[in-house]
Amino acid sequence: MTARKTTARKKTKLKRILLLATLLCVSFVFLFGILLYKQLTLPSASAMDAATSLGQSDIFTISVIVVDGFEANPVLVKNLHYFIVDRGDKLVYSYDIPISLEIDVPGRFGNEEFSKILALGQVSGGDLHSGINLLNASIQKLFGYKVDAYILTDQTAQISFESILGGQFTFFDLTTQNISSLAKSTKTNMSLPELYATYSFINSLPSSAFLEMPSTNYNNTQDIDKQIRDITINSNLALERKSLVVLNGTSMPGVAGIGARVAENMGARVIMVDNAARVYDKSMIITDSLDATAVRELANAYGIKTIVKKGDLGNFDENGVNRANIVLLFGLDVALTL
Repeated sequence: MTARKTTARKKTKLKRILLLATLLCVSFVFLFGILLYKQLTLPSASAMDAATSLGQSDIFTISVIVVDGFEANPVLVKNLHYFIVDRGDKLVYSYDIPISLEIDVPGRFGNEEFSKILALGQVSGGDLHSGINLLNASIQKLFGYKVDAYILTDQTAQISFESILGGQFTFFDLTTQNISSLAKSTKTNMSLPELYATYSFINSLPSSAFLEMPSTNYNNTQDIDKQIRDITINSNLALERKSLVVLNGTSMPGVAGIGARVAENMGARVIMVDNAARVYDKSMIITDSLDATAVRELANAYGIKTIVKKGDLGNFDENGVNRANIVLLFGLDVALTL
């Protein structure tokens, strides 16, 4: 009798192990299928897309853009969500952005509703990717905080990425039908390791880790900045305590101020905001440490490729270069997108 009970327990344990293994395999296939479809259908085209580097960031963000259909003309945004994923504190913050909200669109496009910004960028740039970039730049301007990655999906998906990132989706919700639906109706710039790591991290969190941010007065920049800075106060960038000077290397007013806001919301310690001595075509970061977290994060946020160590500058005479660990200098290339 005892031997039979032991055998039964072993069989039950084996079934549980096999079930868990099956679920893990299904989840990986789920993510791989989605990513494979998206990687084949949506090429990377922007500096931000080429360097999401989510694996290196303790706090990263994802915009989830729901549209009426990829083939619609124009493509209109139906729902818009902004997720801040804090791996350090194991929290996920979510914002629902009203699509009727108007913003001064980066790039001198004037005021426009969020529902129409993707279409505006698509018409201006000639492709869907240009529309995504313009919409994400508008989200970054609204929150004064980076947009690391995006997930674009249409309304035909039977499950939504909002529910996945919001912790409302589990392994047990997987079916062949909804996996196929999601794969065919989704595009992203996230790599397979990034997508899988994000999905796994989110599924490891308790329900209390998912925080829906209350309705925000988006016209009150100070309130938004306070919320963001409360989130990033213990970030790796903030704890690094590198001093930062932000310079406007253009003739356009307000550029350095916009950059300083984003840098401070990311946790940077800005000690000076000023105009450069002359106009620069290309933006650059000047630093005493190429490995600094702030350098990597700021470069990714603005797609800045030119990063120079102070000792390699030669005869470079600009305000604040010797006053701070890092100088963020905006040239015309980035300023025209703010």
